[in-house]
Amino acid sequence: MSIKIKLSPFLNCEETSKLISLTREEKISLWSKLQKRMHLSMCDACTKFENFVNKSGDIVQTPPPPEKMPKSIRDKIENK
Repeated sequence: MSIKIKLSPFLNCEETSKLISLTREEKISLWSKLQKRMHLSMCDACTKFENFVNKSGDIVQTPPPPEKMPKSIRDKIENK
């Protein structure tokens, strides 16, 4: 997924939400980071969306500690 680099420093909420999602998947340019930061400094809704995306991504990517996994799953991992 790519996003066009816009010369204006101001992004709207739709553009910012695309950058927020893209940031989870790949690196974005310094200019895009600055645009996103500028927008987030003024927009509570996009800031909340970024926090949600980051938290939900962390939950999906962080497996539970082995002692909290069901024994059947621990066995499958150990037998690989």
